[in-house]
Parts: sequence; C-alpha cells; structure tokens
Amino acid sequence: MAQFKTAEEWHTPSQWLTWGSASFLLLAVGLFLVSLTLDARDARFASLLIPGLLVSIFAVVVFRFIYWHEARTRQIAAQAAVSSREREFASVFENTLDGILILDDASVCLDANPAACRLLEIHPSDLIGRVLGEFYPDQQKFLKKEKSPLSAVYQRGEAQLLGGDRKPVFVEYISTGNYVPGRHVLILRDTTPQKRAENSLNQLEEYFRHMADNIQEVFWMMDAETKKVIYVNRAFETLTGRLRSSLNDDPLSYGEIIHSEDRSRVLTRLANCVSSGEYDLEFRITRADGKVRWIWSRVVPVRNEEHAAGWLIGTALDVTDRKLAETQISSHLAAVESAQSEAQALRRSTLALTQNLAMDSILDTLLACLHDVVPYSSAAVLFTESDFQLLIAREAPRKVRRGEVIVFDPVERPLLNKALHERTAVFVADTQEEPRWGKCKALPETRSWMAIPLIAADQVLGVLSISATAPHAFTHEHFRMAKSLAIPAAVGIQNARTQERAVIYAAELEVQLHALQVTRKALEDSRSIGPASN
Repeated sequence: MAQFKTAEEWHTPSQWLTWGSASFLLLAVGLFLVSLTLDARDARFASLLIPGLLVSIFAVVVFRFIYWHEARTRQIAAQAAVSSREREFASVFENTLDGILILDDASVCLDANPAACRLLEIHPSDLIGRVLGEFYPDQQKFLKKEKSPLSAVYQRGEAQLLGGDRKPVFVEYISTGNYVPGRHVLILRDTTPQKRAENSLNQLEEYFRHMADNIQEVFWMMDAETKKVIYVNRAFETLTGRLRSSLNDDPLSYGEIIHSEDRSRVLTRLANCVSSGEYDLEFRITRADGKVRWIWSRVVPVRNEEHAAGWLIGTALDVTDRKLAETQISSHLAAVESAQSEAQALRRSTLALTQNLAMDSILDTLLACLHDVVPYSSAAVLFTESDFQLLIAREAPRKVRRGEVIVFDPVERPLLNKALHERTAVFVADTQEEPRWGKCKALPETRSWMAIPLIAADQVLGVLSISATAPHAFTHEHFRMAKSLAIPAAVGIQNARTQERAVIYAAELEVQLHALQVTRKALEDSRSIGPASN
C-alpha cells in the first residue's frame, strides 16, 4: 500500500516562504518607521529609503502569493490523496472474503459488504437498517448478553446466526466498538463447514461408542508405539471386574491383569504384533475378585497413510467355559485308564472341534468323530429353530436333498422334548419297547436311539440325535462317550456362532473407523483452508 502524508504535512507551507515573508514585512515596517523620523535635511536619504520600502512591500506581496499558491496546491493534493485512500478502502471493504458490518449504538446495520450479504444469504437492501439481534436464534439472549461486545474496544468469539432462509450459520466474529463515536464494526468469518464436519464427527463417534459398548466382546484400541490403551468398551468391566477409569489413570496397567504365568508370553507377542501383523492367543487373566478367567484375544494393526502401524485394535472373548470343558475332559481321560483308546479318540475329536471355527467344518468333524467312538447307523445335529421346532443342520450319512428342509416338532416327540427342555440326555435301547417312541417318519428304521442336548453358556443350542437300525446297539459306555463329546461340540458350535458375530462386528467397526478417519481428514482440511482464505 502506498504511504500517505498526514494532513499537517499537506497543509504546512515551506519554511522559507514563512521566514522570507516575515523578514521582508519587518523590513518594510522598519523602513516606514525610519521614514517618519526623517526631516527635510535628509531628503537625499529619503529618496533612497522610499524605493527600498516599495521593494520590501513588493517582496512581501510576492511571498504571500507564492505562499497562497503552494497552500492551494497542497490542498488539491491532499484531496486527491484522501480520495485515493477512500477508493482503496472501499475496494478492500467490497472485495474482502470476510463479512463486515457497520453498526450504530442500537445494533442497527448501517452498511455491509457483499461477503456479509452472501454469508447471511440476504439482499443488501434487506440487510441495511435491520437490527443485528434479528439474526440470532434467541433475540432476548442477544439483548441481554450478546450486545455488549459491540461497545467493547475489542472482542472475539463464536456465534450462531440465522440466514435469510432461517438456516443456521456458524461464524467467528471480531468486534471493535466505537472506532468512531457511535460506530461499531463487526467482522464475520464463516465456520459452518467446520461446524458441520465437527457435528458429523461427533455423531460418528457416538455411533461407534453405542456399538462398542453394547457388544459382549471386549473391544480395545492402543497406540502401536507406546502400547498405551486409548479406548476400551464397557465389556472390559464385566470381564475383569475393574473400572475403565483405571486404564485412563494408567494406560499400561492392563499388564497387571494378565496372569503372572502368561504375562511374559502375551506381552512379547503383543510387541511383535506390529511387525508380524498377527496376534491370535488364548491366555489367563486375574479378575479384581481374584478369580482366573480364560480369554481369547485377537489383534489387528491399523496402518496409516505412510503404511506404518499407528494403532492396534483387538477383541477379547471369555472362553473359560470351553477351557473348563477341555480341562474336565482331560481329567476324565486321565482317570479312566481302561478306556485309553476311547479317551484318545475323544481328545482328538475335542481338538478337531476347537481348532476350526467354521460352522460347516465343526458339524462335519462332530459327526466324523462321533462315528469313531459310537457305531451309529445315522446321526444328525438338530438346531433349535424356535421354542417348538428343531431343524436338521447336518446328518450322516446325508439323506436330505439339497434345498430340502426337515423339521422336528418336539411337542409331538416326547423324548425329544425331554432332551430339549429338561436338558437331559435320553437313551432308548429298543424303540419297539418304548411306549413314548411312536412313529417317526424321519427315523423309520431306528431301533436304538440316543438324544444328547448341546449346551453351552447355559443355553441349549440343539440336540445330537444318534440312531442305529439294530436294537441294543448302544451301550452305556457309548452313551457316556456321546455325552462327553457333546460338551466340546456345543462349545465349538457356540464359538463358531461367536466367530460369525465377531466377523460382522469387525467389518462394521472397520467401516466406522474408515468413515471416522475420512471425516477427521475433512475437518483438518477445512481448518487449513479457513486460515489460508483469510
């Protein structure tokens, strides 16, 4: 911007004109006074004095004329400079990207630039003369509190206004009061995009929090470098008996929850997870009440744009029931030396059922392992479809054609209803000697039959139906082995269902996290664009 002279600089004449004019004026006055004292004898000297007096007077007139001409020139230049400055300020006022309002003491808009009209989405003629409080959602609040910044020397803050179509507009304002008496300037910067991005981010965070706090699995996030826990859902308190605030106070205190015998192995695998990208581990934890629980934890590293692991996201599931079932089976196998071969087969079956969490694989493995310990003619896994129906999920050998569905009604089959609702295993040595057997179209040639309820986490998942075409084909040892096999089978089926839910939850969480990152990046971009536009 060009440098302008002050008013004093424009209107102050040159010093030599002032001193020259004053000097000649004093000289003329002196000569005039001297002429008054002369008499007739000094006529010769008077003849020289009069021309000098005339020259002095003429010089005074010339200096005054030059003084007037220079003052006039300076006045014209000052007016041109003021006009230029007014045009420059008017251009800035009209073309600035921020809205500018000129208000009086009554908060009435006296002038507004085009940016303010665009911001408020109102025509200039409709904006001039209106009170600023009309653009506030609560005019009473404006009259009580929001009017005071206009009279302050300087103040800045945030406010929500209503545009011409009554849509909310979020702004940052800077107000300067009484820049001239009775006049106030208000500068508005539009922050609506940033506010919308913040609201969208807050809404996504709320959705994420509701989802994370209402799943049974423990969901947690930690910094990949420091291994400090950033977030853990509410299921953490149920599983560990500790408050989530304990992790806020000490983000590394989760190491104390891990059982002392497993702690080193778990923390080592966690440290290597960033480089290996894999973490799938079962270990023990110690609850706040001293009880030991088994959990199954899986961790996935989340990488940033530079392909460096920024977060570790993991889940933890309580598998104590399955572990207890495995422990009970192992103890039974060790106690029964006479059934060493059956125990080994049962153990192999248990491991086969727990190693693969795919439902189809578990059902096929269950029927195959069952055939190793029980000589059945046919067997089927029935899942509870409702309180009154059982659906054949898998059978061996397979008789049902693809697309065909066979449903059992427990109400019509008393023995099946007993296994389902009383949670009691049923053993029928000969169906022709059992009056409650009746006729069953799905099992027309069955003479020996067993029904074992599949129970996990105190929930009946279904029934394992085992049939033979010969009477008394099953022994009580077969019955015991079938019941033993049903324990890990039920746990495997429950884990398969849990795995399916975990996959769904993981996919939903990944989508929400991606949306969260996109929104956060949009917020950062909008903030970086805002200051640059100013």
